[in-house]
Amino acid sequence: MSTILRAGIPLFQGLLNYFDQADCSFVAAYRKHSKLDDSFEINQGYVTCPNLEGRTLIMADPMLATGASLIVALEELYNYGIQLKYIL
Repeated sequence: MSTILRAGIPLFQGLLNYFDQADCSFVAAYRKHSKLDDSFEINQGYVTCPNLEGRTLIMADPMLATGASLIVALEELYNYGIQLKYIL
């Protein structure tokens, strides 16, 4: 299981109650807003993750507004071996 720090921690903890043997990964990402307009970019500062090759990933991200942080996190997790098959 993986989550985006910090907003995802409560949902992540709830999922761990059911998937208590799961390996865990964490992605630290946040929105950095432009001073010129309403745009923003996602800054990702930290990732810790086991090898995910051939494994199922449950991504706990309750702050899904634009999906930008989720996309950045998943792109980083490709480096750990995920192969995207389904997004539910």
